[in-house]
Order: sequence, then C-alpha cells, then structure tokens
Amino acid sequence: MKKILAAVIDRGMIGLLVPCVGASAISEEKQASVAENCETIKARLVTLQHSDSRTRVYLGRYYEIILSDFITPLNIWLVGHNVSNTGLIDNQSNFALKRGDFVSDYITYQKSLEGLVAMDCKNEPSKFYDELVRVREKREIVENDVKKMRSLMTEQVMLVKDLRGKL
Repeated sequence: MKKILAAVIDRGMIGLLVPCVGASAISEEKQASVAENCETIKARLVTLQHSDSRTRVYLGRYYEIILSDFITPLNIWLVGHNVSNTGLIDNQSNFALKRGDFVSDYITYQKSLEGLVAMDCKNEPSKFYDELVRVREKREIVENDVKKMRSLMTEQVMLVKDLRGKL
C-alpha cells in the first residue's frame, strides 16, 4: 500500500485520493474554526490571489525577456558563426519547456484558487479545507517551477561564462 501511495504522490495525483478516502482529515474543532473565520480566510485568499497574479505577470515577462532577448539570440549567433555548443541549445529547449510548464501550472493553480474563494466555507468547512489542501499543493508545483527556472538561468550564466573562455 505504501508503494502505491508513494507512486500516486510522485505522479502528482494526491488530489485523486481525497474523494476515495471519503472522510475529511479535518477535525470538528478545525471545521468550526474554518466556519467561524470564513470571511477572514476568504479575504486573505483574495489578497494572496492578487499578489500571486502580479508575481506571475512579473515572472512571465521576465522569463519571456530572458528567452527572447538573451538565450535565443545568443544561440542564433552561435549557429550563424558555426560555433557548436549543445549545452546552450539544450538549456534553451529546457528553459522554453519549463516556462510553458510554469504558465500551465499557474493557470491550473489560479483556477483552483478561484474555485476555493467561491466555495461556501461557512456551511461546508470540511470540503473547503480539503480544497485548500489541494490548492496549496498546486501552488507548491508553481513554486517548484520557479525554482527550476532559476536553476536554468544559473546554468545559462555558467554556460555563457564557459563559452567566453573558449572564444
């Protein structure tokens, strides 16, 4: 059973387990707290939603500028001057793919967050809490995408420094 659960978690399908389990992991005390603080929770979620939206726009533009104004022109120049560097080409491909993942994962997260904000947490605190857990997991996926993008940018800088030493 542990291996199956680990495989399900590794594949990002933890959200599919919650409906199968049938009972919420939230205690009666937490349900009462969620219902009692519903409006405050929703207000904080809306604030988070706006903040995340601004951050996504900023990062999306930043990633696009890096790809279109730095990575791609450099690789075009290298090809035009018959300079072979598979590391830079692979990094460009990985950067573009992960940027696409970031956009897609963010849209999935944002839709889930919008659904959560629209839920009735006063009358259905258990469902609200379960959905909150799923939204947190989706936000963590976006955070991991950002970390991967940062790693790819660092790798790009290192590859360019290495290239400069060879030219």
